[in-house]
Amino acid sequence: MSYSKSYLVSKIAYKIQELAFGGLPENTRKRMDQLSTNINGSIVKKKYKPLIGAKIIKEYHDKTYEIVVVDGGFSFEGEVFKSLSAIATKIT
Repeated sequence: MSYSKSYLVSKIAYKIQELAFGGLPENTRKRMDQLSTNINGSIVKKKYKPLIGAKIIKEYHDKTYEIVVVDGGFSFEGEVFKSLSAIATKIT
């Protein structure tokens, strides 16, 4: 897996700051853990939900692909997919 330059720079900068000034206090880390766990004990994950009608435009191997967010999924080349991963599989 490769990471973008900006992602790596932010991670390295955070680590340098953490080493220089210390990490988060223990009580803050515990509170963050509490807030990220729901009543059933499972981790709460925020789901990214783009607005219907939004266009996602990506380039891959010098070709531009356009995906439109529709009710129930994503439209690509006249076909509706439930996930972006399914479209990526078709493209690659």
